[in-house]
Amino acid sequence: MERRQQVEELFHAALEREPAERGTFLSQACRTDPELRAEVESLISAHEQPGSFLDSPVYEPTVETSTASLVGQSIGRYLVLSLLGRGGMGDVYLARDTQLDRKLALKLLPERFTADEIRVRRFILEARAASSLNHPNIITIHEIGHFGSVHFIATEFVEGETLRHRLSRGPIAIADALDIAAQVASALAAAHAAGIVHRDIKPENIMVRPDRYVKVLDFGLAKLTERPTVSPLSGESTAVRVDTDPGTIMGTARYMSPEQARGLDVDGRSDIFNLGI
Repeated sequence: MERRQQVEELFHAALEREPAERGTFLSQACRTDPELRAEVESLISAHEQPGSFLDSPVYEPTVETSTASLVGQSIGRYLVLSLLGRGGMGDVYLARDTQLDRKLALKLLPERFTADEIRVRRFILEARAASSLNHPNIITIHEIGHFGSVHFIATEFVEGETLRHRLSRGPIAIADALDIAAQVASALAAAHAAGIVHRDIKPENIMVRPDRYVKVLDFGLAKLTERPTVSPLSGESTAVRVDTDPGTIMGTARYMSPEQARGLDVDGRSDIFNLGI
């Protein structure tokens, strides 16, 4: 029982971290017990497989009281209606804008991370990266802000299903697959032209609407590369670069390009590799 509890605690602790951070965490936590690490990694691998038994995990995560109590409450002018999903960078809720009377998606940074400067910065980076893009295949950002201690991003609510869910129902016709790929490629071309590399293109971050329109989601790992900006005083172009720490591995292991997996500098070609996978 003690062993199971140890595996369970490490399993949940690893899931709370970004995928790229889990290896370092497990190396430190299991440095004297490689078999323990293998057990935890096996559970994580099974958990990430669509349709696996761990979609309803043996180690059922405890629902946080603060998360459960949000439904029916207001965050600023947004009334929280239901929980849509959870990810490494935040929980996503269906909400209603009480001023404009429309539904939207509200992404909240979990309270346990609000004291983590890096996570808050990455959360804000996602909103700024996505909001700078105006493209029909990229999710629209309505607002970024905070209400009390809660940091949030308000985005359009995309009805439909993730590409992961669509794939779980069976093979996709070649014509439909090409159409989805072309729409994602169009979104990536716009992002790359604006100096933004997504770095986490995968089926979970691609939404397919009932009318077959595709939306690219989740710019939480986005990297801003050099792009010209105009100085308001001189009128001259300068270069701005906002980047993550060199050597940091970012992304989802199954879709990483070789340079991503090695923690090297990446550009738009890495997103193209992700899309190809």
